[in-house]
Amino acid sequence: MKKLLLTIALVIAGMTARSQSTSIIPIPQKMVENAGGKLEKWSSKKIKYAKDKKLAEEAYVLDITAKGITIKSSTEKGKFYALQTLNQLSETNPDGLPLLRIEDEPRFGYRGFMLDVSRHFFSMDELKKILDLMARYKMNVFHWHLTDDQGWRAEIKKYPKLTTIGATRAGNYDTPIRQIEENGQVYWTGNGVKTNEQYGPYFYTQDEMREIVTYAKERQIEVLPEIDMPGHIVSAMAAYPEYCCHPERTPQVWSGGGISGDVLNVANPKAVDFAKDILAELCDIFPYPYIHIGGDECPTNQWETNPQCQQRYKELGLKSYRALQTHFIKEIADFVRTKGKQIVCWNECIIADGTDTELMKETGATIMSWIYCQSSVRKAVEMGMPAIVTEYHTQGGGYYINRRLSNEYGEPTGAGYGDDPVEGCYKYVPVQGNYTDGQLSLIKGVQGTFWTEHVGTNEYLEYLAIPRLMCVAEAGWSRQDQKDWPAFRTRLMNHLPWLESHNYVYSRHWMPGYTPRIEPKPLNEQLAPQPQQSSLEAPKWYRIKFAAGRTYLQVNGPNLSTTALFQNDKSQYFALIPAGDSNFKLYCASGYWLSTKSGTSTNGAEGVFLCGTEDAAEALTFCIQQHPGDATCQVISPVTDKSKGFNTWGGNNAGSNIGFWDISDNNDKLNFTTDEYRF
Repeated sequence: MKKLLLTIALVIAGMTARSQSTSIIPIPQKMVENAGGKLEKWSSKKIKYAKDKKLAEEAYVLDITAKGITIKSSTEKGKFYALQTLNQLSETNPDGLPLLRIEDEPRFGYRGFMLDVSRHFFSMDELKKILDLMARYKMNVFHWHLTDDQGWRAEIKKYPKLTTIGATRAGNYDTPIRQIEENGQVYWTGNGVKTNEQYGPYFYTQDEMREIVTYAKERQIEVLPEIDMPGHIVSAMAAYPEYCCHPERTPQVWSGGGISGDVLNVANPKAVDFAKDILAELCDIFPYPYIHIGGDECPTNQWETNPQCQQRYKELGLKSYRALQTHFIKEIADFVRTKGKQIVCWNECIIADGTDTELMKETGATIMSWIYCQSSVRKAVEMGMPAIVTEYHTQGGGYYINRRLSNEYGEPTGAGYGDDPVEGCYKYVPVQGNYTDGQLSLIKGVQGTFWTEHVGTNEYLEYLAIPRLMCVAEAGWSRQDQKDWPAFRTRLMNHLPWLESHNYVYSRHWMPGYTPRIEPKPLNEQLAPQPQQSSLEAPKWYRIKFAAGRTYLQVNGPNLSTTALFQNDKSQYFALIPAGDSNFKLYCASGYWLSTKSGTSTNGAEGVFLCGTEDAAEALTFCIQQHPGDATCQVISPVTDKSKGFNTWGGNNAGSNIGFWDISDNNDKLNFTTDEYRF
């Protein structure tokens, strides 16, 4: 791709700069021209380096004059970042560097990226490729989510079954993607795939973890390891069931998403020692003075029925079983402090009902805020606790950069509803509202967070992360008043040659001139007034189309939603499998049966929602009724309550939840259709 030169006029810190050819990301804090002209002949070997102790740890001064290049810094970090800026300038100015003086330092000290390697495992080469990208854009913490319900990825010498049983699961779900070209445009497409093949054992040896630490350190990146506890720990409980609340019922490593009730028995001293032993080995591997212990999405149900937890609850005189988690976190915090570490926790540790917030203050934890992000950040700093902003999702975008970028036709399936575009990520404001200077000092930085339930390939990881990772990088380094989406988008265009030359995959929705893929029409789509039951051996496939929004029911793994777009794959085809009388169960061609769960819809309403299960016995039994207000449409109802029907909760737009509502509601109207497409 032809390199573009961006000329921008900068007015920074009251200094007016003449037009410059620069596409630096993240944008420097201060930049002015030294003089007209350019430095045509220069060599990295002739750069003059000077130490200036007055500069902050990550700050630098880059001076490019007609006589040569000078870099000032107080540390190797500042020097490294100056060279990243110089590299970017040289790429977009091959005929000579502009004569500039750049005085630069980051807005935040924490500029992170989290990668979940539990749900899907990524090779050492891909990890290093991600670290290279982070280094280029001056990000400085790699948050390594090493364990979860779906797999244990860190070798622990004392507990070898963690990386045999815990690192293996019976099935897998991911979204392989492929590149296609249509109408002169490049697109990526792909659909979720379920497999019953064994996944693993996949894990990193201790030597490999040390290798990543060294590789990152050479790029001025710290590695923050995470061992999620006391919830999201099924992979460990599968290997060592004696440490869970019901040892007689060994849990299995999960293959799907969600929240498991199998949690660590925090009242069992041996289970607590188990956690400490694991952290002790990792503290020796990772020199960063922080270690992440999770603390998110931990149900208390099993503690409430476990005799040891009940006894501990009484001994401590607690009023909520949630406080058992706080006491566990405090004990772990005290332990890792003996190893020279402090803990990081997800923000449920301070916002969950029943949490002992006074005890949490004593842990000295840094709070990583994702859900109810801004209110949680405020609560943390008002408690005197450091906070990191990693917004899950708001209207228009956030920092969970594994979520789908778009809902256009052919977009790869995955997490989210397609309303987390690059522009929304860039425009997100990490610090909102008024704070005192002391409170502001406790907001340590920002993080792009990447979960991998749906992401099992390097291509899809990069496609979703790039360029949103650069958006987060600029939010972490540059001042809020410097950020400008049109200018950023233009600068970003000049980085595409580097991305392509280094074989990165990136999304293109944000690019000027990009046009969405054209949605094909179903071949001879016909209404089926009386859909017929069939068998798994000889299924008759239907699409289920919501009449109000012209949207199709679609299965994305265990999740169900609508999509406004026709998809030629298994996820939109359903068969009616007999379940006695005229009733039936709905089976999707992607391998899931329709079931239910409780939750919150996109419009905030609580209710019962449709989801998918691999077990036919757990599937819900349905019946078909004629819609009371429209004889041309049907309603699918559970036989246990025929007053309710499938409903696109949260509106009839693409991506809505599918739940149950009064059958007279307009959004309950649906049709069964057939067509000549076959997946």
